[in-house]
Amino acid sequence: MRLSRVLILLILTTFLDFGANAQVRSNFLQYGNIELRNGNYLQAIGYLNQAIQLEPNSYFAYYLRGIAKFNLDDITGAEMDYTTAINLLPYYAEFFHNRAIARTVLLRYDEAFQDYTKALKIDSTDASIYFSRAKTYMNIDKYDEAIKDCDKAISLKYNHESIYILRGSAKAGGKYYEEAIKDLNLVLEYNPEYIMGYIQRGKVWIELEKPDSAIADFNFVLARDTNNSYAYFSRSLANIKKKDDKAALADLDQVLRISPRNSYALFNKAIIKINSQDLRGAIEELDKVIKINPKNITSYFYRGKLKSDLKDYVGALEDFNKTVEIHPEFSNGYMERSMIKNRMGLFDEAKKDNDKAIKLGNLTNLETNNLTPEKIAYLNSLVHLSADFTEIKDSKNMPQYQYFDIDMLPIFQKSIDDTQGLKEKIYDAYQKPFYDESLITLTNSPGQPNVSEISLKIEEFTDLISTIPKQSSNYLKRANLYAAIQNFNDAFRDYDAAIDKNPSNLLAYFGRAN
Repeated sequence: MRLSRVLILLILTTFLDFGANAQVRSNFLQYGNIELRNGNYLQAIGYLNQAIQLEPNSYFAYYLRGIAKFNLDDITGAEMDYTTAINLLPYYAEFFHNRAIARTVLLRYDEAFQDYTKALKIDSTDASIYFSRAKTYMNIDKYDEAIKDCDKAISLKYNHESIYILRGSAKAGGKYYEEAIKDLNLVLEYNPEYIMGYIQRGKVWIELEKPDSAIADFNFVLARDTNNSYAYFSRSLANIKKKDDKAALADLDQVLRISPRNSYALFNKAIIKINSQDLRGAIEELDKVIKINPKNITSYFYRGKLKSDLKDYVGALEDFNKTVEIHPEFSNGYMERSMIKNRMGLFDEAKKDNDKAIKLGNLTNLETNNLTPEKIAYLNSLVHLSADFTEIKDSKNMPQYQYFDIDMLPIFQKSIDDTQGLKEKIYDAYQKPFYDESLITLTNSPGQPNVSEISLKIEEFTDLISTIPKQSSNYLKRANLYAAIQNFNDAFRDYDAAIDKNPSNLLAYFGRAN
């Protein structure tokens, strides 16, 4: 019997201690486990806190509490609980696996990969660990490594459609486009109505210079969902490839009809207008992008160059000042600012900027091959735009969304109530939504919403928020309830609050886009 199975049996039998305290502790663990499975994460934490108070060395209580914290967007707290569990029991693969996922979200990639390695050393037959590691590789553009891990997961009988979507995305990222098409075809043979399969395949068709095939895939999606903003956006890229700017702008306008704060659509409208020499129109679009993403250096940089072309040197200088304020190592920002200062007669300052740009440029050339994953993630954050697309209906099965992870939730190991002691895990990454089933029923039921029931739920979350004001997910849940009864002002306010509390809460961006 493998070590991991022995450990699972050990975990299961640990709860059979004799004595009153052991029984009480076991009850708290049982209750915490039940609440966790039901998506009641705060209640689960309450029970698990009591279990830990009775038994400070209860590694499994820390592990379960880590899962609950992760689902409440407290990623740092989850990582700390997983670490405690590992310190108490350093031979359990799932502890390392879950900590690797948390560290991925925290952009601590080197540590995440160390944890994946330790998890696989304990259990090299766990396909879900390879699947998770492949997603982490995707986050840092290591596509070949991601493909190898997907291959390994498939060899271990991980045959869910999500693995082929992920491998197809990795192959596309690595420019193995024909191979990517084969994987995506497999997904669509398995599930001919899988929306994201068509969108991902359409994106690959674009890379293969086959925009008509791409448009056919996007049209398939839009015939079934006329409000799929991601499909409109992707079709706009195919139309750009066809040099049909009019159709591309029409698609982007559809995106903005559905998602008015979609920065990608606004930025691409600016690029199209630049290409058509509508410089003032492009500046207007970039103004909107910057209002939504005030630290996006790409938008400031482009807008500065446009203002320079229009001889608005003061405005251009302000934008280039902003680029180097946000990213002091951005050599092109200093170079453009140097040219503007020259035109304004500020020759001494221009020379300083020119020298700085040359120094940074040389330094960048020397260090390009030594960038850490964390440094790459930081640089990506400076050019990141809000991905507030609305299509998330398939998120349970979708490992990547515009290459941003929205479903990397912890693996949940069935344990306490698994009387047979089998290693029966939920391989699809404990995909419980961030709101419980009662909320799904209230907000998605057909016909008119039950305003009175929803109002009662809103009051419950209002009380909860007053008690725990920094928890992003509660604002998200209340926002969804407000939206269900068309109270959009309050919904928008809560989505903003959810994002303010946790800027990585992509579901809040998606909700706000609706």
